[in-house]
Amino acid sequence: MTEESDRSEAISSLRTTAMFANRFYVSVAGGLTRISFGEIVFPGETHFHTSVVISNEHAKILVDLIVRVMQRTKEISPATPPSSSPKPTGG
Repeated sequence: MTEESDRSEAISSLRTTAMFANRFYVSVAGGLTRISFGEIVFPGETHFHTSVVISNEHAKILVDLIVRVMQRTKEISPATPPSSSPKPTGG
């Protein structure tokens, strides 16, 4: 991809609807990874509102991308209280 197409893709991605998520469930079956996103409505009650299914290869790329972006923006911090951290689920 060129820098111009990267920029165009970034702008296009911001035009989609975004939903808040603080709960995640990940499952792997065969060559596919399903990631479900939800929100804790009440303690012990999660409302899952969307899921994506991607290849396992793309899931690994997504993990690497998230880590690189978070490191670049210095959002990963040991000072973040554990209670405010989302709790991943699934296996």
